[in-house]
Amino acid sequence: MHKNQGEYLYSPEYCYARRRVSNPETSAAMPDSLPGETKYQFSCTHCGKCCRWPGNVLLTEPDIARLSAALKLDSWAFIERSTRLAEIRAQLSLRDGEDGACIFLKQDRCSVYEARPAQCRIFPFPNTTPEECPGLTPV
Repeated sequence: MHKNQGEYLYSPEYCYARRRVSNPETSAAMPDSLPGETKYQFSCTHCGKCCRWPGNVLLTEPDIARLSAALKLDSWAFIERSTRLAEIRAQLSLRDGEDGACIFLKQDRCSVYEARPAQCRIFPFPNTTPEECPGLTPV
């Protein structure tokens, strides 16, 4: 993943390979591209499409702490109001709104953007395609 003036260059293969490397010295030695990869540039169009996909926004403990603080709730109140048990039954997920979108999507914008969960922070990486996200364009 390369950052360039607020936009990102991205390829699923490269992001997967980067996540597999845990040693910072080895990570620095990763190539800028992998053979046969397709690179994409990402620039958010603020369409809100990603916040309307079916599925789970899985939460980590830091996500819960960050969101609770942003909403000025204690963790238990946040969990009670804003989460559900994910289908995997091992983790909490954000509740969906009545329309199936994320409960924090308001007028095509994230109302908790600065405190958004890690899963939202890494979007569209690593498995999104241009058909799913209009902000991805091949480079």
